[in-house]
Amino acid sequence: MASVSNADGLVPRSVSYPDARPRFSSVPSARYSPWVSYPPRVATGAARTEEEDSMTKSTSRRGWRETLEPGVYRVHRLACDSSRDRRKRRRCGCPLAVAVPGPTGGSTLHTLELGATLLDARRAKARAVAAGRPAPPRALELASTPTTVRDLARTYLRARAPLLAPATVRTLEDGLRLALPAVGRVALVELCRSHVEQLVARLLEEGRSAHACRKAVAALRPACSYAVEHNWIAANPCARVRVPEPPAAPGMISPVEKVLNAAELDRLYAATDNDVREEVTLRLAGDSGLRSGEVRGLAWPDVDLAARRLHVRRSIWRREPAKVPKGRRARRVAISPQLAEALSRLYALEVVSRGRDATGFVLVGRDGSSAVSTNYPLDVAARAQQRAGLVVRVGSVVRPRVTFHQLRHTRASLALRDGIDLVTVARQLGHAGPHITATVYAHLIDDGSLDAVTTAGKRTGVAGDVAGASTVDRSVSRGPA
Repeated sequence: MASVSNADGLVPRSVSYPDARPRFSSVPSARYSPWVSYPPRVATGAARTEEEDSMTKSTSRRGWRETLEPGVYRVHRLACDSSRDRRKRRRCGCPLAVAVPGPTGGSTLHTLELGATLLDARRAKARAVAAGRPAPPRALELASTPTTVRDLARTYLRARAPLLAPATVRTLEDGLRLALPAVGRVALVELCRSHVEQLVARLLEEGRSAHACRKAVAALRPACSYAVEHNWIAANPCARVRVPEPPAAPGMISPVEKVLNAAELDRLYAATDNDVREEVTLRLAGDSGLRSGEVRGLAWPDVDLAARRLHVRRSIWRREPAKVPKGRRARRVAISPQLAEALSRLYALEVVSRGRDATGFVLVGRDGSSAVSTNYPLDVAARAQQRAGLVVRVGSVVRPRVTFHQLRHTRASLALRDGIDLVTVARQLGHAGPHITATVYAHLIDDGSLDAVTTAGKRTGVAGDVAGASTVDRSVSRGPA
């Protein structure tokens, strides 16, 4: 079975062909690259002959569509040289497309995977034609009113999952797996706050952590809000349910407090053994406060060494396609002189010496083009801490002092302790606002302000002079007794 996607990339559909090879890509291969500067479109008009118009077709979204033979095309990207000069039969990496029977008459253009040859396209077209016209898509059916909480969860995920990030969908599914065994059979119209509170109590009795309880309630809350929007229930029963935090064990360290000081951070950088890739990886988090996914998604066009700035435009999570960073907005962050120097050395090594793509990722995988794996930044941080001696011993197990994400916490803590204001730190870290920074790093702000509180009013007798003056003024204003 092979998945076929619409060439326009607007309305993806699935059509099954038996034993079809090569497989069609479920994601359009000719998608815009987020970091390539595309040339202006070549104007089409009277300058083109009728023969050229019959042999080629132009699309505003995909550049130039070249006809190789009837029913087989090469869809040139806008960045391809063929989209400018219309040169035929050029060897390029643009994908092939074939015309296959459409579900409602005529034919539909579908894009093959990158790397497919002309012979592959001919075979795929022949198999598609032999399979016949697929059944037309079914009309949308209005979802019936759910009767139980389990039906509501199923209806909610079916409606909202295509609009959410894959990580968000997985988090919702995990939370619903915790909640539905307890409240899944409850009638939706009878669901109330007491059911949710009993769910929390049951999870705690089963030995679940407070984090698991919050995860279950957080998954039920948007589903119930969806039901309120459709007038299936009157109010959200999860709106004001809060899971109490368990008392912290004596001596327990908060994850945000597991940070390095400036001297330990320098030891960590020195332990990279002149490996410029590892140094850049660590400094992106320790100097600029980037997240792991943002480090993986950083490309060379995003680096401005002259201005010492990075444009954080994308984030890569696991094997999912690149997306906008957390908060759904790009940002511009500063880099240290040491990181700028390390990036210049890495560019000279990867692009100048090895000839890799100057528009590709800063940290590339083994194939030389794709991003590094999810575990690469984590492994780099662990190895460097082992070499620097920044480890802790838990029983017989030796662990690194901090994780890769806690290098980001380290940068925030050092900035706040140096007196950098919350607005600037929040902008560098990519927080939605300074209130998020204040919430996460409140203990650092409070601890740094304690010394100022104890020394208030003791600066060269100024406060005493002001107090005495105010006393004299009050006595004069009252007049004689």
